[in-house]
Amino acid sequence: MQKINSLIIIWDQNSWGGVDSHLAYLINTEAFRDIDITIYSNKENQGIQRLKKLLRKDVKFINFKNIINPKINNFILKKIIFIIKPILFLISYMRFKIIFANKKSDLFLAQCGGYGTFREELAALLAINNRNFKIISMVIHHACVFPPAFTNFFLKIINHLLSKKLTSLINVSKATRDSVFYKSNLLDNQLLHDIVIHNGVEVRNLINKKSHNINTSVRIGLISRIEKYKGHEDLISAIKLLPNSYIDKFRFYLIGSGEKQEVLELTDFIKKSNLDNVVRLKGYVDKHINEIIEEFDLTLSLTRTFEGFGLSIAESITSEIPVITTDVGAIKEYLNKDMCEIIQPSSPEQIKDALINFYDNREKWKTRAARAKLYLDENFNSETMANKYLKHFNDKLGY
Repeated sequence: MQKINSLIIIWDQNSWGGVDSHLAYLINTEAFRDIDITIYSNKENQGIQRLKKLLRKDVKFINFKNIINPKINNFILKKIIFIIKPILFLISYMRFKIIFANKKSDLFLAQCGGYGTFREELAALLAINNRNFKIISMVIHHACVFPPAFTNFFLKIINHLLSKKLTSLINVSKATRDSVFYKSNLLDNQLLHDIVIHNGVEVRNLINKKSHNINTSVRIGLISRIEKYKGHEDLISAIKLLPNSYIDKFRFYLIGSGEKQEVLELTDFIKKSNLDNVVRLKGYVDKHINEIIEEFDLTLSLTRTFEGFGLSIAESITSEIPVITTDVGAIKEYLNKDMCEIIQPSSPEQIKDALINFYDNREKWKTRAARAKLYLDENFNSETMANKYLKHFNDKLGY
């Protein structure tokens, strides 16, 4: 099938997250094995070092500095940066004109975590010369956001220009695609080919799966950046609702880093709730995601607003670990209650009930997790995803 021989990826990100996992699953497939790949990413991207450990050794990395969204803590400087973002975008555009002036490749692929704001990969897309790339495409991983009124005019122009520049637009879920359609003018150009290709994860052999001591506390993990919308506070509120006879049966581990203020507020909430001995913040854990997940008996995804796909959920399922997830974004595009426990977002009461149900019916939950693994291994594996990407690109090339 493969006709794409060279690929340049542009990727703008700050903290580690789902995009680095997605890229690892995509690039490490048999389908992408012989493609020459170069990844351009901002120096501030915390996911780079993680990705380098996951990828094959011949993938090349080139760094650039984030001009549009620099990390600044000073309140006044933040306001100034916000006001001059259109100018910073133009500067970044000119910078990428120079960087990519003599670069050629079969495919130029932008990875966009969340659409709707000024971003480096958008400046790069507009800056590159169409004649140097057979295909120019973008993958959107998260919900599109409504731009602030001040920037709306500029972003509409950028969207219009991109709609004419892109060969195609790829969304990781229908929910993501719908958010782009309703919250931006990017898809107003009906000639722009947009498709949905769901994420896929590596099929895992669990012959040597770690077994937990049934006499110890049930270990429950929430693997996510610490941000308000990720539902950490909902979990703490749910634990407070648990009967005393259950609280001591659980140990909760929050895996992931976050902005200093967010972490301090969550830490304070846990202390005020007298749950220091039950809930432990572990920060970013520098291990392969499978090693982290296999430490737990149950994993949680408690996002309050939107999940573009929910890779950590799929990763837990392919490790045959039971999951409790909120019904947001793309979750029901590939999961149902026959595979995991799906609850309403921002609902501590439902979290509490699900935790009790899990403890009282663990064998049933394990059976459901095993059934879910078989389904995801067959329908949402990384090789299937990669072949869909290549078929889409080859169709664009006319093969």
